Amino acid sequence: MKLPEALATAYETGYREFSWIAELPQAEDPLTLFSKSQHTYKGQRFYWQTPAQELTLIGCGQLAHIIPSQLTDLALTQFMNDKQQTIYTNRNLTGTGPLLFGGLPFNQDHPEKTLWGPLDQGLFYLPALMVSFLEGVPYITLNFKASSLADLTDQWQLRQKELQAWLEAPLPLEEETAELRTTEINLEKWLTVVEQTVAAIKEKSSLKKVVLARQLAITNKHPWQSATILKRLAEQQQATYLFALEKEQHLFIGASPERLLQGTEADYTTACIAGSIARGNTPAEDDRLGQELLMDEKNQLEHQIVVDQIARDFQQMIAEELVIQPATLLKNRDIQHLHVPLRGKRKAGTSLLESVKQLHPTPALGGQPKELARDFIAQHEPLGRGMYGGPIGWVSLQNDCGEFAVGIRSAILSKQKGCLYAGCGIVADSAAEAERQETAIKFQPMLRALD
Repeated sequence: MKLPEALATAYETGYREFSWIAELPQAEDPLTLFSKSQHTYKGQRFYWQTPAQELTLIGCGQLAHIIPSQLTDLALTQFMNDKQQTIYTNRNLTGTGPLLFGGLPFNQDHPEKTLWGPLDQGLFYLPALMVSFLEGVPYITLNFKASSLADLTDQWQLRQKELQAWLEAPLPLEEETAELRTTEINLEKWLTVVEQTVAAIKEKSSLKKVVLARQLAITNKHPWQSATILKRLAEQQQATYLFALEKEQHLFIGASPERLLQGTEADYTTACIAGSIARGNTPAEDDRLGQELLMDEKNQLEHQIVVDQIARDFQQMIAEELVIQPATLLKNRDIQHLHVPLRGKRKAGTSLLESVKQLHPTPALGGQPKELARDFIAQHEPLGRGMYGGPIGWVSLQNDCGEFAVGIRSAILSKQKGCLYAGCGIVADSAAEAERQETAIKFQPMLRALD
C-alpha cells in the first residue's frame, strides 16, 4: 500500500513518530486474532476486554516500553506529555491510536522476582500493531518511527506486511490436555498471620482492616497458552475484565470483577467492591446467600471501610459533587460481592496515571488506613505480590483517557509453572478458617480456566 500523503506531510512538518488508524474490514473475532498472533509475537502481546465487551484491545510487538516504578511521578507525567506532542495521529478515536497498556506492581518497594521475572516492577508498552474492537467494530493501529522520508516509507511498508502476515497466520495447534498439580504455599504460616492481624487490629485502634493474600503454586505438563486460557475465562467468567500481559516467558493473566478507574475527557468512574459470599447451587439458594451478604455485619463493615476511603481519595480528583450509587450485588460464576459505583466530573489538569496511583491500593486490596495496612502487608505476608492486586489497563497518549481494573482473580505463569493469588479482608472479628475458605473460592476462576 502506498504511503498516505498525510504521513509524508506530517514528517515534513517535524513529526518522527506516527500512529495510523484505519478500519479493519472483515476481521475475525478477537480471540482468534489473538491466537494467530502467537506465531510471531508470543512474549510481546497484550489482551484487554471490558465486562460489557464494548472495548477489546489486542496489542503485538513492543515499539517502546517503560517500567513505571523506575520513574518518578514527574518523569512519568513528562513522558506522557511529550508523547502527546510528538506522535502524529490521523484520527482521535478513544481506544485506538498510540496508547500504553500494562500495569503497576502492588508494592514497588516489596518486589517478587522469583515468580514475576521482568514483570516484578510493572510494565507498560506501546505496541507496534494493535487491533481495537469498539462496540464490535474493528480498527487497526500501526505505530512506527522514522528518521527520513525514505525510512518512513520503509516503516509503513513493513507494518503493512506485518499486519498481513498476522491476519493470514494459521491458528496454532490445539493445546494438549492439561495435567495440573497444585500446592498451597505457606498455608499454616498464612493462617497464623491472619490470627496475628486480627490481634493487631484489636490492639491498634488506628488499624481497621488488612487485606492478606495467599498463593497457590501450580504446574502443568505442557507450557501455558495465553489464548486457550483467555477463551476459557471468556466462557466461564462473563462480565469481568479479561486481561493478559506477556513479557518474554512470563504471562500475567486474569478475569477481574473490579474496576479501579475509568477516565474519559470529562468524567471519572470507579467502584467499591468488598465483602463476598459463594454463589448458590439453585436460584433460591443464590438469592438467600445474596441477602445474607447484604445483611452480614462483618461484610457490611468491611465494605463501608472501602467506600469511605475510596470516596475520600476520589473526591480529590473530581470537580463537582461525588455521586455514590446504592449497594448492589455483583455476581460472578463462583462468588458474589457488595458493589457500589462512584462517578464525578474529572478535575481539569488531572493525570489518569497519577489518579490511578492515588486510588491504589483501595481498602479492598490493601486495607485501612492505606499506608499503615500496606506496611503491615509488606512485613507479614510470606511472599511479595508482584502485579497481583495492582492496577492493570491502558491509557491513551492522545487524550489521557483510559481504564484500569484491579489485577485480581489472576495468575502469573511462566513456561510450565505458575502461581495463583487470592486475598481476603481481615477485620477485628475475622476467623482464620473462614478466610481460608473464602480464598479457596477465589482461586476457582483461574483454576478452572487452567485445567
